[in-house]
Amino acid sequence: MLNDNIKKSLKSKWNMVLAFGAIMAGLAAHLGNFNGAIDLITSLLPKKSIAVVQARLEPLRIKNGLGKEQDDVFLMMSIRNYSMLPIMIVSAEIEGNGSSLIGKGKAGRQGICILSSSENNNEPLTIQPGKTIWIKVGNSIHLSGLSRVMSNINIQDIHLFAPDTGVGIHDIYFVNILNDLLAKKYGKDAGIIANIYTGEERKKHSFSFNITQGTDLFSKDGTLQHDWFLAQWIRPINQPQFEINDNCEVK
Repeated sequence: MLNDNIKKSLKSKWNMVLAFGAIMAGLAAHLGNFNGAIDLITSLLPKKSIAVVQARLEPLRIKNGLGKEQDDVFLMMSIRNYSMLPIMIVSAEIEGNGSSLIGKGKAGRQGICILSSSENNNEPLTIQPGKTIWIKVGNSIHLSGLSRVMSNINIQDIHLFAPDTGVGIHDIYFVNILNDLLAKKYGKDAGIIANIYTGEERKKHSFSFNITQGTDLFSKDGTLQHDWFLAQWIRPINQPQFEINDNCEVK
């Protein structure tokens, strides 16, 4: 026989089901149809307040002879505020996912639009409703063996954008080549998880990026833009030509 605690738990859950059913029936009667009731309930549920529009990996290739640090990469993202109120980003961190060859890197950086995992070391960034800003995560990710992977790409066949037009490549098919090489090295499920913390309560927002499903600069679905990464790998001294102001907002 069921003990008293289990009986009480089942009874409580059944009462919740009955209550929800009664609410749905009442709304359906008032609105004239069941689908209308579902739409109303859905509209009242909390929605995602921020989303990643674009994402890019930036290689740490300042000069030759960096050793294993050449396999460190940084993540940058454009974040859009879909809520009706300003949102303050206080910190950010990244971690590897789906492969034992992906972990935390040794390299780090500080500066404008850059956020570390410690909010006390950051200058908080505020996104106004409907606005988009670029943020960069101060901590790096280590992709073990990345330099060897990149050596399998015929970079001499890649044509870069002119310096005054930004950073990118004309030969977009190299994105698929890079995706295949990364999948072979790290596995098709290999990725990076970015955790962004907002407000004084440090609300956590997590975003996943599969490194084997990179896209190009025309994509604004939150996937990694690998054509930008390839351009940075080939000519690392180039600086990203972002049209942003001092508040990291896209103009």
